[in-house]
Order: sequence, then structure tokens, then C-alpha cells
Amino acid sequence: MFRNPLVGVLHLLVYAGFIIINIEVLEIVLDGLLGTHRLFAGF
Repeated sequence: MFRNPLVGVLHLLVYAGFIIINIEVLEIVLDGLLGTHRLFAGF
């Protein structure tokens, strides 16, 4: 993966996308459980 920098960058983008999606799903679940709206908006 590190022999070709393009492959490494694309891998990083996909990995970062999964992390962002997981944070958003966590926010949706916590908003539903706690009865709040946009719990992570302050960050």
C-alpha cells in the first residue's frame, strides 16, 4: 500500500469516511436516547 502513494491516500480517505459516518451514527443514537438535538454541535 505504501509503494504507491495514491493507494495510501485513497485508503486514508475511505477510512476517514467510515470514522465520520460512525461518529454521525453515534450522535443519532445518543440524540434519540437522551432526547436532545445535535448533541455534538458544540464540538
